[in-house]
Amino acid sequence: MSSLPTEKHPFAAEAFVLRHYDYSDHDRIVVLFSREFGLLRAIAKGLRRPNSKMAGRLELLRCNQFLLKRGRTLHRIEQCDTVRHFPGVYQDYDRLMVALAVGDLVSTFCQEMDPHPELYQALSVFMAHLGEETEPLIALLTFELYFLEVMGYAQDFSCCQNCGHPFGSEDRHVFHLHHGSLLCADCNPGTLVQHMPRAVGQILSWIQAEEGLPREHPNLPKALARAHFALRSFFEHIAEKEIKALHFVIPATAATR
Repeated sequence: MSSLPTEKHPFAAEAFVLRHYDYSDHDRIVVLFSREFGLLRAIAKGLRRPNSKMAGRLELLRCNQFLLKRGRTLHRIEQCDTVRHFPGVYQDYDRLMVALAVGDLVSTFCQEMDPHPELYQALSVFMAHLGEETEPLIALLTFELYFLEVMGYAQDFSCCQNCGHPFGSEDRHVFHLHHGSLLCADCNPGTLVQHMPRAVGQILSWIQAEEGLPREHPNLPKALARAHFALRSFFEHIAEKEIKALHFVIPATAATR
């Protein structure tokens, strides 16, 4: 675990802006995810003033190099310089919603002073790919599956987690909301499950194996939507609360059609 310097000395951190909210008439609280220290909460003095020089640099999901003055409950942003920004994400509504969903996921489960450099690197790669031609929902599912692995909830979606039966493209299966796993029709407990389109297990296992998805797959759009809907339900079960940004990617009504 990385340790912060004493209160007398500012410290540097490269970090993504995950959240921000207003604080007083002119200031704003910013939630950062840093490579060195995990989550950090800092106050940006005067950020809401019209002539603030930092306003554009503190957009959500922008990566900056920060100079912070340590505080007891809140650090103070002394300097902020852009390292990477992603105009291809900010200018596309669907990509922006996916990026915000990932930011909300990270800020929900990560802790202050608990660095995850491998997760920070994964977020950097995710944002870079999302700004290109990558299908936004495939990028999101790839990150969600990796995030489950980091948290210790990795599953093998190529087969039933109860009996080990391998899933084919025509096999029916259900998603267990408390275990985050796929079960075959024979192992369906009947409660705490969501019925999945037949292709979901196959598609999730393709994403896990990084084999690439066949664009001509007839059930691909529906299967991707339902897979995200299932993983979203599992994340919220673990968090014991709603993770709002995950709901903006695909409305529940669209995912269950």
